[in-house]
Amino acid sequence: MAPPTPASAPLEERVLRQDERDAYAQVSASAGAEGAQALYYLGLDAAAGGDWKAAGGLWLQDLRRHPSSGWDRLSQFKMAQALERTGDPARAFVQYQGLLSGPVVADLPERARQACQRVIGQLDEGALR
Repeated sequence: MAPPTPASAPLEERVLRQDERDAYAQVSASAGAEGAQALYYLGLDAAAGGDWKAAGGLWLQDLRRHPSSGWDRLSQFKMAQALERTGDPARAFVQYQGLLSGPVVADLPERARQACQRVIGQLDEGALR
């Protein structure tokens, strides 16, 4: 079976098996595509366990360490979800907006557009500026 790529990676939170968690935890966060993938999946695992703050931190690391990898776009989307879940819709909105243009990975532009429509109702005029 081929390793997951950004185009085939899941966007839903997922509890990792212990062997998967251990394998991803052993990968250096700066190890190129493998590091990007590890951060992304560890974030999915943290979110599936209800720790959206930790998940957001992992996805932020991925976004900063692996720009233009494809994994960064997935992590940006998931980080926006984490911001939304932890009570920061204004910052989530900005992250979702950033996915409306740029390289297309999966169906992120459409998902981001839908998320912007959902989040905008939670924001006051000052937050929108």
